[in-house]
Amino acid sequence: MEENKEIKTEKKVRLVKSYTITVTYCEDGTQIMKRVNDGFNPLELLGLSDFIGQEIKEQIQGKIKPDTITRQVVVD
Repeated sequence: MEENKEIKTEKKVRLVKSYTITVTYCEDGTQIMKRVNDGFNPLELLGLSDFIGQEIKEQIQGKIKPDTITRQVVVD
């Protein structure tokens, strides 16, 4: 009879891409937008922005509710 053994496999990160938008509001009423693309090609950005836009519309319509996950990692 085989024992049930838990098999743990650690995922190894192969690649990380990020796209960051920062909006700075100034006292004189102006705004500065900074966008940093680190790794995405133009077609990937179009696809992601379209997906995010549709997801936001569904949230506004109440069709979906966003998941909020808070994680805290403690390293010894």
